[in-house]
Amino acid sequence: ELVALGSDPASPAVGAFRLAQVYAGRPDAHDWDAAESELAEAERLDPRFVPALELDAALRERREDLVGADEVLERAVAIDPSRAAAWERLAELLGRQTGRGRDAEIAWEHADQAGSREALFALAQIASGGGRSSRAAALYRRYLAEAAGGVHAEEAQAGLEREERRQGTLRGAAFGIAGCALLAGGLSWARRWSA
Repeated sequence: ELVALGSDPASPAVGAFRLAQVYAGRPDAHDWDAAESELAEAERLDPRFVPALELDAALRERREDLVGADEVLERAVAIDPSRAAAWERLAELLGRQTGRGRDAEIAWEHADQAGSREALFALAQIASGGGRSSRAAALYRRYLAEAAGGVHAEEAQAGLEREERRQGTLRGAAFGIAGCALLAGGLSWARRWSA
């Protein structure tokens, strides 16, 4: 997956970055080495050129270097926290690493703040999996309102319906428990008065 320029088109790193994109788009690992070499040159020319960092992370991920990829993406979002796509990619990488679930959720929250609609769906799934039904339902609703034709619209609708059923069951159970408590309290009170 190639990275869009989106950053400073006047950066001295653009030429090396574009050449790296060509190499990275090829299937051969030898070309990936050439892409990494061009990315090193791009970073030397402009260490704050975020598209080069994003492409570097993509190449590292292709080589199964998830830790290296997330380190590069963390540098990218530190430079430009408004890049929703970089936050999304970082969140996905963190989510694939054992014990990094909370870090992934935080990255998804940053992606949401940067304008990612897909972050809403991911956060809803995380909340649902963590038993936070009210939060999950609110996030699914927001996703459906803000990304009505989004990639996950059908899944979000199904998730919302599931969370609403879950909330109805929980409310019913809470009313049942409250009713039992009132009944038990009433019986206890009645026994005291009859004794």
